[in-house]
Amino acid sequence: MKQISLFSDSYMKIPLISKDGSVNYYPDFLHKNQSDALFSQLKRQLPWQQRSIRIFGRQVLQPRLLYFAGNVNKGKIIYSYSGDSLTAYQWSVEIEQLAERISTLAQVQFNAVLINYYRDGNDSMGWHADDEPQLGHNPQIASLTLGAERPFKLRHLDGETHSVNLQSGSLLMMGGCLQHFWKHALPKTRKINQGRINLTFRKIY
Repeated sequence: MKQISLFSDSYMKIPLISKDGSVNYYPDFLHKNQSDALFSQLKRQLPWQQRSIRIFGRQVLQPRLLYFAGNVNKGKIIYSYSGDSLTAYQWSVEIEQLAERISTLAQVQFNAVLINYYRDGNDSMGWHADDEPQLGHNPQIASLTLGAERPFKLRHLDGETHSVNLQSGSLLMMGGCLQHFWKHALPKTRKINQGRINLTFRKIY
């Protein structure tokens, strides 16, 4: 990939949730020209896959495309969820730079990124928690949005809900014990006919 300048000079932090974990939102992690350029590069150059997962005993195609990458110089990285197992490709220079900057902000050394491509509002992510054992007891997840703005939903086990519109170039950080008490989703919407790419950085043990 052609190298581009990626980073803002400073970040505005908006705390969204502090109950049973934490969610913090950084709306301007990347400038618009940076996020637009990165969206175009990833959409065009990544070898996207549509894979199947097991839901209620059935194998179904995931309603999105994905690509899994990481720092494989230190060994193979495998991530398993919902009956599927992904082996990481070596991440690019741009993604490695993002991982380093986000790791510094999160104070966690991320070594992998699951990249989802939502082609339009028909593509979605159902309710789930990122609670796989490979992520550790209280995983920190950093989610970078590129492209179309989409509503992101959070739901506590007691029924409390929150919603935030994730704009292009924004970063959402989920941490603490959040994955034990909250689930999150990206629902379908008829209002969106453009694509969104979401990079979720994580540390896989």
